[in-house]
Amino acid sequence: MLRFGKSHEMLEKALKSIHLQDDFLRFILTSSNLNQCCYLLLDNVLWLNTLGVVRLVPERQRELSQWSNKFWLFSTVLSVARR
Repeated sequence: MLRFGKSHEMLEKALKSIHLQDDFLRFILTSSNLNQCCYLLLDNVLWLNTLGVVRLVPERQRELSQWSNKFWLFSTVLSVARR
């Protein structure tokens, strides 16, 4: 339940990181935050589907789950690359 506002927070972080001077950090942080935002949005939709608030066709649910996993993976890889 607390994750609903987290995607908005990640979007704000991405908007702030656009203005960094270092090109590498700007790309990594902005991309990571945008991917995390997309992951959380899709995860929230899938969670609402589980609760029955939103009805998704099973094919669409699988597709959203795959996209969610891809966004999570890319965000994690970018976070590791930053360090």
